[in-house]
Amino acid sequence: MAQNYKLENWKFWVEVATLCVIVLYTIVAYYQWTNSREQTRINVQALIATQRAYVNVQDVKVVSFEVGKTPEAMISYKNSGLTPAKSVLAIPSSFIREQKNGPPEPRTNKDAVVCVAPNTGIHYRARTEQGEVLPPGAVGKKSSIGESLGNDYTNPEIRDLGGFVTGPLTKDDLKAVQPFPIKKWYIVLYLSYYDQFGGCHSTDEPFEYNITDGSFHRARWGWKQVDEQYQPN
Repeated sequence: MAQNYKLENWKFWVEVATLCVIVLYTIVAYYQWTNSREQTRINVQALIATQRAYVNVQDVKVVSFEVGKTPEAMISYKNSGLTPAKSVLAIPSSFIREQKNGPPEPRTNKDAVVCVAPNTGIHYRARTEQGEVLPPGAVGKKSSIGESLGNDYTNPEIRDLGGFVTGPLTKDDLKAVQPFPIKKWYIVLYLSYYDQFGGCHSTDEPFEYNITDGSFHRARWGWKQVDEQYQPN
């Protein structure tokens, strides 16, 4: 009887030990799987970062800035990545803005270009059917006139608040942008595109004209970049 009790007791503890080993193995396997999954995600992100498209403004050159003619600049943007950029939208905005105390200039339009996720159905399809394909190393160009966004400033008739460059440059505006300027000529390019890996990217890239050297320089404020790496369909 005592021997049977000891045998049963021994079998019980063997079963407990076996259960503990199974639980421990399951925990270890789970953490190994979790770590492996996280490492895979990191590796995929690193691969995407090295292979995806990168589209940004390359330069902005003055075409015309003289009294009696509409101020015009040519904006070049380049895909410096290793894969094509899809559905590229490049929307320029050109305006002469009086410098005032307050928020840093220029104030860009936060709703100009937005990323649309694949699961938004018709909105995603409509967005991805727009724009152009920009291969690796390719350069696109946009003139600042004729395609102006039109809603950086909502009072184009009030010169004190700044207006869009939709007509010939006046003598007063030319005088106002001389050294120690009262006003500045701004160009903003709103860019958005999709990469080959399901990512949506958008940037607001503002530039300001320096009449002293006759060229555009990157504005110190107003830059914005959004990167949403969605999963491809």
